[in-house]
Amino acid sequence: MFMVYQKWSIIRLKWKQENNSNYVDFDNNIFYVHESLSKTNKSRHIPLSPILKETLLRFPRCDGISYIFWRPEKKRELRSIRFSFDKALEEEGIKDFKFHDLRHTFASQLVRNGVDLYVVQKFLGHASPKMTQRYAHLAQDQLFEAIQSIDRRKNRVIEQSNLHLNINAYN
Repeated sequence: MFMVYQKWSIIRLKWKQENNSNYVDFDNNIFYVHESLSKTNKSRHIPLSPILKETLLRFPRCDGISYIFWRPEKKRELRSIRFSFDKALEEEGIKDFKFHDLRHTFASQLVRNGVDLYVVQKFLGHASPKMTQRYAHLAQDQLFEAIQSIDRRKNRVIEQSNLHLNINAYN
């Protein structure tokens, strides 16, 4: 779910609302992206999933630091996740993968699960559907399934027509 956000929006995420900040409203289950920190200069409200909410609420807090993600050894906000992300990829043997690729994966998973492209566009904060289409990659099996759904519908219509014809044959 974090992949709705751009990388810089995640590391600037705060526990509560402050001036010009991205924050999580735990009472209303919403991520708030402030317009001044948005790539499109528009604020956004993104639903917070129950699993992510539970995960975030388990994160340790530090007195004097309002950021959700912070460096315990330096008692300050996190400024980059590159080292940690690259280390995690290396430990898992994943190559040629960038943090931003997670947004593409998120969009594709939404589409594969039947989420309307307009909704995906709103999640990602894209101004145009064209950009969202670049993110939401369709799998070949999805295209095949779309064709099969037409065949299934056609078969139901034919079956219903045959049933109607059979009933009329006895009248």
